[in-house]
Amino acid sequence: MYHKQHNKQILLVSLLVGLTGCASPPPEVKASRHLISSVSVNSFTKITSQEVITHLNQTTEGSEFDYQNVNVTLLNNYTSALGHYCQNIKLTPLIAMPENNTLDNHSTKQYRIVCRENNNNWFIIPLVSDNKIQPLGFDSLIR
Repeated sequence: MYHKQHNKQILLVSLLVGLTGCASPPPEVKASRHLISSVSVNSFTKITSQEVITHLNQTTEGSEFDYQNVNVTLLNNYTSALGHYCQNIKLTPLIAMPENNTLDNHSTKQYRIVCRENNNNWFIIPLVSDNKIQPLGFDSLIR
């Protein structure tokens, strides 16, 4: 008899503790600062070079093209959360480095993302972090 009574008390206490925990809402958390600033697509850098746009529209993953002393390699593509067709690209300089007159592809290559809006305008996704790297070749891609 004592055993049954003891089990009922344990069950009752467990139910009360469980229901009490579910009865109060979790604390509301408010962010004190933004992780990144809000950026609209209109503020991205638009690619205006017709030659580059033609290559981006007609080439496939893994293909390469050269433009103004920069080799552009198209890597994987995907559809962004906003529904834009996006392409990861690698930029490698084709000019000799002045100190030893050889190509130094390892220290100067960059990986960037370009996306196409529904109206076929291409734009460059800005870097999230400030890595203090000069934007290799993209000044020429946007002209």
